[in-house]
Amino acid sequence: MNRLQPVDFNAPRDAGAKVIEQMSLFDQTADAVFRAHADRIDHLYEIIAPSEAFADPKYMSLEEIAMKVLMKEDRSELTQPMLWAIHRAASQFQNIIWDRTNYRQNPIYEIHPQQSLKHISQVREWVRRYQEGIIQDTTSGSTSSIDSTLLAATRPLNPIATFVEKARTAIQQSRQTRPLSESGLIGPSSIRIDVGENSGRPYRELQLQKYDNNEKTIIHYLDVWANSSYVNDFTNLASLGPMILRAIGMYEGFELDEARGFTLLQELGAVKPWENRTVYKIRNLRLPGHDGGSGEASRLLSSARQETIVFEPKDSMEGLRKDWGGMPVFCIDSAETLERDDGVSLELVDNDPSASWVHVHVANPSAFITPDSATAEYAALLAESVYFPERKYPMLNPMLTKDQFSLANDRPCITFSAKISADGDILEKKITPGIVRNVHYLTPRMVGLGLGLTKTDKESETVSILTVGGRMPTQAIDDPDMTAEALTDPEHVKVLHKLLELGEAVRHKRAQGTALDFHASARIAATYPVVYLSRSVATYFKIKNKNIRRFEGDPIITLQRTTEAYGLVAKMVSDLMIIAGDVGASWCSERQIPIPYRGILRNPEPASPPEVFKREVLDPKIARYGHAEQADLLRYVRLVGQSQISDRPLEHHTLGLPAYCKATSPLRRYIDMYTHWQIEAAIRHEAATGASLVGGGRSSSADDDDSYLPFSRAQVERYAAGAIHRERKIAMAKTSSTRHWICQALFRAFYFQEASLPETFEVTVVEGTSRTGTYPGWVTVWNAKVHLTYSAAVVEKGGWRVGDVWEARLKAVNTYHQNIDMEPIRLMEREEVVA
Repeated sequence: MNRLQPVDFNAPRDAGAKVIEQMSLFDQTADAVFRAHADRIDHLYEIIAPSEAFADPKYMSLEEIAMKVLMKEDRSELTQPMLWAIHRAASQFQNIIWDRTNYRQNPIYEIHPQQSLKHISQVREWVRRYQEGIIQDTTSGSTSSIDSTLLAATRPLNPIATFVEKARTAIQQSRQTRPLSESGLIGPSSIRIDVGENSGRPYRELQLQKYDNNEKTIIHYLDVWANSSYVNDFTNLASLGPMILRAIGMYEGFELDEARGFTLLQELGAVKPWENRTVYKIRNLRLPGHDGGSGEASRLLSSARQETIVFEPKDSMEGLRKDWGGMPVFCIDSAETLERDDGVSLELVDNDPSASWVHVHVANPSAFITPDSATAEYAALLAESVYFPERKYPMLNPMLTKDQFSLANDRPCITFSAKISADGDILEKKITPGIVRNVHYLTPRMVGLGLGLTKTDKESETVSILTVGGRMPTQAIDDPDMTAEALTDPEHVKVLHKLLELGEAVRHKRAQGTALDFHASARIAATYPVVYLSRSVATYFKIKNKNIRRFEGDPIITLQRTTEAYGLVAKMVSDLMIIAGDVGASWCSERQIPIPYRGILRNPEPASPPEVFKREVLDPKIARYGHAEQADLLRYVRLVGQSQISDRPLEHHTLGLPAYCKATSPLRRYIDMYTHWQIEAAIRHEAATGASLVGGGRSSSADDDDSYLPFSRAQVERYAAGAIHRERKIAMAKTSSTRHWICQALFRAFYFQEASLPETFEVTVVEGTSRTGTYPGWVTVWNAKVHLTYSAAVVEKGGWRVGDVWEARLKAVNTYHQNIDMEPIRLMEREEVVA
């Protein structure tokens, strides 16, 4: 009978009253903060904003703004009501945009220059006067002849009028070699540039007519409207773009929206016709070079470069390193790898043939770079080396990486070791600073051939599935520094076979629990774009408003797909790196050391239990086909929960580990260096005191006993909160950049026949969001999400089902919005629904 009683889900009145009382007190305290600092808070924007007219946006955290406005010297002086008062005020300014994707933990604000809105308002005034002139022309009979004469005399002086005439001429010249596609987007050049005759570049830049200052202001408006989408929230300002496009009159039949505004910028040469606008589209990305050299990223990069010139290495782990002697260490990387972060080795256990030590030797820059150095500050801002298909942003100076830190003979390392039984049980874990003496560089091709994962050399290389723009310049298959052309030493082959077996055994052991076998499904093969712009590093994307430019020629783009053999080697390396992350997290957890632990924040109310989904859907598919579909993997991850970083151990359900951290890529990930600094401090402390920090080695108030660490628990907690957001931001940028170039290649192949495409493609229906009237799909051969349009075939089959496999034809490609539309024509496969 108790179950039939109504359940009141509301909080009890007495408990609710206490909460409301606290909320009211909080609000009152924030109001008091405002009253006490009213003058400075009212002028918050003037205090923090850049003053230059065309300066790039400035980025500040809520805490940084609060400290500057409230004139605080230390973060510890800030209270939550203070932060709320500042946030409430900052949200009211048109020129301040806060990042709504990270508002719970110290949100970041994009602050536009003081003069920016004034210049945009000036453009609005010019457009208004230009519009009035047009209206006057059509209604001239209703005004006096004096007014008509005055308007006629002043109209040619209107900057919009002169800009319109100049833009029309430039567009007409552009379209002689670059036609618009049927979707209204700029196409490739009809002029092909020979790379060998043009200093290694497949395009040529021509400088044409200069802009005056008023025209530069108009270009600036078009930039913030169509490129960075800064004014889109303000409809009265956003309406200026379509008005300017209409006045130019060169886009008849197309929607006059931001995409057409970006096309205009391309046809004027303010933006290269192929440019990847990810660096502007994604807010708060803060990459160097795109800010004219005045932004925080560029300034820190400059300081780090200056520091490199006078860098004198001093080893903080001197006297504590183990010499690994002649033990062979294998670095398995592609030939193009710039930073060799890690290598692996195997050590047999005396008197126990059933167990072996697996060592992951990791580069050790943190032993030479201090956390407060300029190099570390820049690394902290960037968070990781960012690789876009067209350009790279290394976290550490390549000179330091190549000459000092990248794994090589007689170089320092920090080694994560696990003693593993034949059936995959980890029996012991340890971390040791050391020096490696016998390093061997291997490519996946060499390992695949040596271990028999592929029969021929050709099978293990990537496969080109599409190329536009001509022949890709030849590049060496292997790095000339490689120590061998092939893996021929029988002892080395034996060691690598054993490492492969042990990595698989540990993975299978974890898979018996909650671990998901990602690499047996999603990453066996992958597609990625290779972009050739020049032999040297590509220049940074920056709007050019000095003069009209025209570009002849285009980048060469190839869509490459790795083979299954390459993926199997990548899986082997990944298995060993996960073991290292397990060792690092376990070692720190035993000592209660705060580091950026990684784990999964469980979904409190999943649509269905993830364990059931894994047992009934994923495991049977992997057992039957050897892999599961990407859609199933993504669905499982959503059911489990969201990845998170914490200063305390957090269970990682998808890896099946009680604690995990990233620690094997310190040359390209700041979070790995951060972890290394903490570990190294603990090793030095144990060596100095002669006592282990495990168990009795720490005081009862262990959380407070961290004076020997470079970062306190509170600092790690604060860092972890921002690190996960930064990682997601960069991951989003990488995905967007990859998709941009895939769309560029497909756009040129589909609309301008630069490469042949199959008549149809295999598309899997997946969960997710999509445009109205479409459904999300996944094309495996491109590794890309697509939009499936409704068709008669879909209606006939009763609509969509997640997991459906359709034969579909390519219908449209939009490079601005990065949309790929496909029309389903035949249902190829549909899973039976079990009642």
